[in-house]
Amino acid sequence: MNSLSYKDAINSAITSTITIFAWRDRNVANKFATYLFDWIKSSNFKTEKSFFLSSASVYEDSKTAHYELSTNLENNEKLSLERSLGEIFIKKNTIHTNLRISNVYGLGLDYGFIGSLFKSIQSGSSIGIHPNLNTTRDYIHTYDVIYAIESLIKIDTREE
Repeated sequence: MNSLSYKDAINSAITSTITIFAWRDRNVANKFATYLFDWIKSSNFKTEKSFFLSSASVYEDSKTAHYELSTNLENNEKLSLERSLGEIFIKKNTIHTNLRISNVYGLGLDYGFIGSLFKSIQSGSSIGIHPNLNTTRDYIHTYDVIYAIESLIKIDTREE
């Protein structure tokens, strides 16, 4: 597995079996965002399968489990990024899957509730609690996310 900077990527021709994107929003690369999307659209980037580590924050808060027909938040940067990548890979006839993952924890993560707990234990700092206490949250460990992605890589994820 290789990791490239945005600048190195847009100046390269890359062919891969699997590509995993992990961006918070379309403007995360600010200076390189337009160039990066143009490069992904180009023939200089080819991949057989693409996964985008998105977020469940594309949905409105709800006490019930979400499903694809749940109400999406409009003008949401993560949703916009999902749609943009999806459109690109449809045109390129590439298998692309959005993985809406939320509330991940594990060693080294210092954000979110679980991260805040770990940080508090280590340094005695205050614990950060999300102000919306009406939402029930489930947490998933980073190892489980990795296992899920490894499993998805092995199966045919084309939409039937």
